[in-house]
Amino acid sequence: MSVVNNKLLFSNDFGKITCIDLAKEVLLWSHTLQLATAYHDINLLELADFVVENNNLYITSSFGSFLKLDLNSGKILWSNDIFSTKTAPLINKNTAALVSNDGFLNVLDKTTGKLLYKKNLLKLLRIENIETKNIIPNNIFLLSDKLYITTNNGYFFWADSKNLEAVKYKKISNTISSNISISKQNIFFVGNDDTIFKIQ
Repeated sequence: MSVVNNKLLFSNDFGKITCIDLAKEVLLWSHTLQLATAYHDINLLELADFVVENNNLYITSSFGSFLKLDLNSGKILWSNDIFSTKTAPLINKNTAALVSNDGFLNVLDKTTGKLLYKKNLLKLLRIENIETKNIIPNNIFLLSDKLYITTNNGYFFWADSKNLEAVKYKKISNTISSNISISKQNIFFVGNDDTIFKIQ
């Protein structure tokens, strides 16, 4: 559940998303997400945090759908059904970036939804014979023109946002059990045994 621009957004476990205008106390619209063709098993919906920019709503989910909607009307502006993720997308200038549960970094044109770039981050770990079966990305964010991605078990990937091919990574914790916080060009998160990590 989330409140943005005086609108209440919420969903149920089966993919129905509803938007209510709190000022007028009326239902504006509702949509039911469908399982993408790549996902045939019947699972409950896991929905990432809603992202709103200029009255555009971006939705990602475990159903494999990435949608851009007009927040006021609910009209679907574009839909891309290939990204199963529990991580909210990163909206930046002309692009929308997200990292899927299977470890792919995807960058799309945020106006058209066209896929511009795709890179398998977990492949970098497999090259070093690191087991990746249980590794799931859980944060993606931008700081000082650098793109950062973290995983549930403490891997930290980063790259210059203008050169995504040169991705680096480091194991910094056994777990990352919180969302990322950013303050004065520093990155904070909770890791092992509730230890607070700071990265400059």
